[in-house]
Amino acid sequence: MHEIRAGAPCLAFGTHLPGHLDCTAIEQKFLGERRFAGIPVTVLPVAVQGQQAAPQIVHAIELANRAGLFDVVIVGRGGGSLEDLWPFNEEGVARAIANSALPVVSAVGHEVDFTIADFVADVRAATPSAAAELLSPDGDDLLQAFAGYEIMLEEAVKRQLKQRSEKVNGLRARLRHPGERLQARSQALDNLEIRLQKAIQYRLNHTRQSLDAKRLRLQSKHPRERLERETLNLRRLQERLRSEITKKLTGSQQRFVAATDLLQAVSPLNTLKRGYSIVSDDEGHIVNSTKQIQVGDTLKTRMSDGELACTVEQIYG
Repeated sequence: MHEIRAGAPCLAFGTHLPGHLDCTAIEQKFLGERRFAGIPVTVLPVAVQGQQAAPQIVHAIELANRAGLFDVVIVGRGGGSLEDLWPFNEEGVARAIANSALPVVSAVGHEVDFTIADFVADVRAATPSAAAELLSPDGDDLLQAFAGYEIMLEEAVKRQLKQRSEKVNGLRARLRHPGERLQARSQALDNLEIRLQKAIQYRLNHTRQSLDAKRLRLQSKHPRERLERETLNLRRLQERLRSEITKKLTGSQQRFVAATDLLQAVSPLNTLKRGYSIVSDDEGHIVNSTKQIQVGDTLKTRMSDGELACTVEQIYG
């Protein structure tokens, strides 16, 4: 479904209006004095009854879509009998309305009249005049809206002027003579210079005192005794490390031997050495029943020292 916007330039065709097709008269007929008559209306005169009506209506809808000048299409005519309104029940007209890229308002006949065009159109209007009122805004409403916008715009401009005036006054009050600002900056610079000199002198004195204290501690503590003590600790740690490594290796070796013995005990190779064998078919599947094989099958027999390829000649069971 398309969006129908009031006030959009529209195209009307098939309207059953008396007299000659004058656009101004049609606009007055459609919009009257209650609506906004400034909307451009284009009329395409087509037959609205008879055998030529349906092809002309389809052509007009396609022409309106190709023109690229319109926002909405009104398909309509005045009242009449079922036979008079029948072109608006034709499949071609219905498909043209359904395939239209432009929104379509169906306004065929009177309020009690219904055609297939009403059901495939984006909106149904009871009459062509109702369609015109649906697509055109009320003139009085527009004037009231414009008046409201005018008041809102005037108030917004006043607020902006007041805010700008207050900002200018504030800037004017903050504005100082450049000489005063230079003098203040010069005084601040002198204060920073004095503080910097004091900070440098304090840092130098503190660093000198710290170096003197460290020199005295270094002279009182010769590193020879500490070196001998750390060497003795290192030797003890080396002995402990050798002992731990030996213990770990012995335990790992014992666990490896035990695991090897256990693996040998459960290994199927030991079972094969005792005279057993493993039989599999040519696809590698283990054969554990005579039901899995037939005479003539080729089997592999795994023994402890190799494999045998066998052919089944007879099955006992």
